[in-house]
Parts: sequence; structure tokens; C-alpha cells
Amino acid sequence: MANEDKLPDALVASSNYVTPVVGDFDDDPDDDLDTSGLYGDWDENGNTNVLLGFPTPTDTLTAGTGLLQTFHVACRKGNATGGNTPGYSFELWEGGVVVSVLATGSLADSTSKQEFTATWDGDSLSDTSGADVECRFLQTSGATGQEANRRAIEVGGCEWHVDYTVASGASIPIVMYHRQQMGAR
Repeated sequence: MANEDKLPDALVASSNYVTPVVGDFDDDPDDDLDTSGLYGDWDENGNTNVLLGFPTPTDTLTAGTGLLQTFHVACRKGNATGGNTPGYSFELWEGGVVVSVLATGSLADSTSKQEFTATWDGDSLSDTSGADVECRFLQTSGATGQEANRRAIEVGGCEWHVDYTVASGASIPIVMYHRQQMGAR
């Protein structure tokens, strides 16, 4: 078994961000995002949603009980003055289709970075190569209603900690031959 970290390489879908690009969301969640200010920018028009795609892992995903894949997301509350508490849904998608809701909850009352992780089994995918893995972080409440109370979730970093199975080495055919010494006739 081996592992690698994958940052998103595609912004599959989003809503209620100002001109989003994959670069708004492809930072390492462990980085100091509060200093860099690298978060998707909320457009103040409702609950945010981001669906991110990842590059295909090096080899087939490791699957089975206790052998889990992990998503790691960093986000924060937008709009420091709004009184609503944003709720979220953290989801695994594959090729544009939801596979599983991994976690739900609410953000703490802070505009500083908050980190979330969610694990899932590679067997839950229809293609264990991981070629179409997507992570969705959906705001479910808090950014609608009375304008003065709205608060959004702004995602700043997302990462997939991939566990994969190393393919066994290819066999190398060995050709043996006998060299016959030819003498003079």
C-alpha cells in the first residue's frame, strides 16, 4: 500500500461564489489560509456550493474495512457581521453523481479557518481507479433570509489523501539459450 495527496484540478460546479476558478480551492488545507486570504469569495446571494474534481491516482484505490480514503477541507465563515450559523454537507461524488453524504454539521462562530476531514472506502466507487472522484462542500443553511443575518461558508483548500495499492511488478521474461561452439570442419 502507498499513499499520495491530490489537490483538485477541476472546478466541476459551484454556486454563489464571485467568478470562481479552481485556484480558489486548490490550496493545502494545512497552510495558513487566514494570512494568505485564499478563499472562494462569497457573492452574498445565498448558500455556497463547490464541487471539485481530482487527478487520477497513481494506481487502484486501496479498499476494504479500515483502509479509507480521506478528504480534508479548510473553510471559514464569510461576512463577519451576519448572525446566522452556516450548516454544511460534506459529500463524495463520482462523475457528477452523489455517492455518499460523509458528514453534516455547522461551522463554529468564527471567521478563522476551520478544518474538516471525512473518510470513505474506495469500494463505494463504481471505478476503483479513482478517475472520477469529486468532493462537494455544500452550504445547507445560513446565507439566506434577512440580508443583515446572512453568513456564508467560503472554502479555501481541499485535498484528497489517497491510499492506493501498488501494482505488482511486471514479469520479465528470461530467455535462456545454449551457445554451441562450432569448430572447424
